[in-house]
Amino acid sequence: MAKPGERSALTAETPSEAAASTRMRPPLAESRGFAIAAALALAFGGIVVPVLGWCAGVVMVLMSGLWRRAEKLIALTLPFVVAVLAAVCISLITQASADGAQARNPLVPASYDLWNALVLLAVVLIPASGLWLLWRLRRR
Repeated sequence: MAKPGERSALTAETPSEAAASTRMRPPLAESRGFAIAAALALAFGGIVVPVLGWCAGVVMVLMSGLWRRAEKLIALTLPFVVAVLAAVCISLITQASADGAQARNPLVPASYDLWNALVLLAVVLIPASGLWLLWRLRRR
């Protein structure tokens, strides 16, 4: 039995073991694998599990430390900014073509055509933002 102040042979560590124990592994959110999983969850999580998969991807991207704040902001907001701008354009085109005095022009798309295009745009832009994050991760 060891006396107070003495180290027993079982608890004594060699210098290399002490150095190894002081080196800590980086947290999971700082690993490259986590960042890849986060970008893929952002890109395709909403397709696999609608809404919840995308929300999980957003949380994972925000937790990851391998991207800059500006990169995260661009990836998370750009699809919605484009969607809002497209919705404004759609509403302006719909209002301009809704004049009852003129005959309907078959070359101007109907409002439902434009809204369907907006949904398609969202389906393309959200995965593109996740893939862009993967592209930004390639050198880190």
